[in-house]
Amino acid sequence: MIDEERQADAAEYVLGTLDPQAAEALHAAARDDRELAREIYRWQDRLLPLFNRVAPASPRPETWARVRDTISRPIAPAPWWQSLRLWQGLVAATLVVAVGLGVQLARIPEASDTRFVAMLQTPEQNIGWIVELADAKTVRLRPVGVLPELPAGRAWQFWTKPQGASKPTSLGLVPANGVIEVPRDTLPALENQQLFEVTLEPENGSPTGKPTGPILAVGRMVALADY
Repeated sequence: MIDEERQADAAEYVLGTLDPQAAEALHAAARDDRELAREIYRWQDRLLPLFNRVAPASPRPETWARVRDTISRPIAPAPWWQSLRLWQGLVAATLVVAVGLGVQLARIPEASDTRFVAMLQTPEQNIGWIVELADAKTVRLRPVGVLPELPAGRAWQFWTKPQGASKPTSLGLVPANGVIEVPRDTLPALENQQLFEVTLEPENGSPTGKPTGPILAVGRMVALADY
C-alpha cells in the first residue's frame, strides 16, 4: 500500500503543483514503482471531471492575493484526505480553469466500451495536448492552452506506440490548430499504458517513418474504467 506522503505527491504531480525537481524525481520513480504509477493514474481519473465543471471567469487581484496568503501558511500533519496541501492543490486546479487559460481536460463519451484518455506532458511538465475518444470510432488529439511555436518549414507529427510494439506508428501531421482526429481502427491498438507523443518534424513529416525531431509532448493512455 502506498504511503500517505506518496499519495499527496501523486496528486500534486497530476495537478502540476510540484516544483520541477520534485516532479522529475516522482516521474522517474514511477517508472519502476508500479503502485506509484497506478496512484498517479487514479488521481488523473479523480481530477479530470473538475475541469469540465467550472465555467471560465476572470478572478479579481485580491482573489489571487488570498490564495497566495493561504498556501504560504504552515500546516500541521493530517491524514492525507484532510490534508490542506491536497485541497489547496484542488482549489488551485479549479482556479486555473476559472481564469480562462483554456484548460479543459477530456470529456469522455459515455459508452459501454472502456474509456481512455492520455494527457501529454511537455518537457516543462505542463499538459500540452489531450488524447481522447471523440466517439467509439474516433481518437482525437487536441491542445491544452497555448500551442507551442511552429517554426517555418516544420510540422507537428502525432505518434503512438503500444506496449511491446517494435516501433511507433505515425497517426499523421497535426494541423496548425493543433487538433487531429484519427479513425480508431487505423491505430495499431488502443490500450492502457499505450504511448502517445507529438514531435517536431520536417514539413512533410518524418522521412524515416520514425520520430526524428524533438518531443514536444508525451504521455501514456489511461483506461479510466480500470480504476
